[in-house]
Amino acid sequence: MVHPARALLSARNRMSSTSRPHYRSRAAKPTLALLACLLLAGATVACGSHSHRAVIPSGEDTDVHVSALSTADDAPLYIAQQRGLFTAQGLHVTIDTVSQSNLAIPELNQGKADIQAGGNLGTYFQAADRGQIDLRVVAEAGLAATNQTGVVVPPDSPIDTPAKLANATVAINNPAPNIQSVTLDRVLRSMNIDPSGTRYIGMPFEDALTKLHNHQIDAAWFPEPFVTLAEQQGARTVLSPCSGPTANFPLDGYYATASYTKHNPHTVAAFRRAIQQAAGLASSRELVVDTLTNYVKIPRSIASLITLPNYPTTLQPRRLQRLLDLMYREHAIYHRLEAAQLTAR
Repeated sequence: MVHPARALLSARNRMSSTSRPHYRSRAAKPTLALLACLLLAGATVACGSHSHRAVIPSGEDTDVHVSALSTADDAPLYIAQQRGLFTAQGLHVTIDTVSQSNLAIPELNQGKADIQAGGNLGTYFQAADRGQIDLRVVAEAGLAATNQTGVVVPPDSPIDTPAKLANATVAINNPAPNIQSVTLDRVLRSMNIDPSGTRYIGMPFEDALTKLHNHQIDAAWFPEPFVTLAEQQGARTVLSPCSGPTANFPLDGYYATASYTKHNPHTVAAFRRAIQQAAGLASSRELVVDTLTNYVKIPRSIASLITLPNYPTTLQPRRLQRLLDLMYREHAIYHRLEAAQLTAR
């Protein structure tokens, strides 16, 4: 799934693109782990006798290669890296960027990446359903917040109510059915609107932003920051596809293969702890904005305006099951998958 990171600097007013940084943590020194504990002592993360510091057994990986999309949903990944939370868990984490989350599936299968960060849950559940990957969810990345997603239309569009989307051409990131089409269909049905006439067309978010501005499509289903970018170009938001029956929906996560989690259970648990600790710190909007500006390279003018996701500090299969059940009902997957079986222990 094409996520906003690679398009951010070019989407607004034809900004010039900026290459993604490559993050490679340095070898940990004993004093660094101690310093991380001291710095975090008053920031919801404990490192003393009450810590969950990992003891990684011999034979398990401590060098973890993460393939990431570098979106707002990935902010805890970069917070964990910059605050030394991975180091405090005994891990050496290297972060590389990828333009589309589905591109990381072969990397995971081939062992070129150990964990994928920020991938759309719908895309990965579809891949698991089709047998393309023996998937395990390591952690949740983002939960949909109010107004974080939106179906937007041009400023002079005749579409001024959700009912008029029933006969519209709506841009989504990947061909339907995907998580975008099934959530919008579900919300429309909850309003007693028949979505069977809605025409979905798959394209990258940046292309959808341009086509929307040029009136080449009727509407576009956007996450942030594209909701904000579109509105700054005069577009109007007709409704949020993650509201009502799809409110607080799980959007994306961190993934590994079943084989990797089986052979590296302590590594996976340590990684999850660091991410969830960072998710707790991400309750500070200022910290998240700084992280997005300095590490993900989202312009501060955009990072300060966008609606951020909710960052979960736990992994809850029952939350993921909501999405799986909806995908099954909407024929986006063909088997009744159980979230409990798809989550890493």
